[in-house]
Amino acid sequence: EVMRLGSRVASTRMEFLGADGKLLSTGAAAYIVS
Repeated sequence: EVMRLGSRVASTRMEFLGADGKLLSTGAAAYIVS
């Protein structure tokens, strides 16, 4: 999921779900957009 998309930086959030739909982990990252 893209939380914020600016002209230079994009902030994202990710979720990893198990086969039963249970939330196993979450993560966030920032990317430089060129």
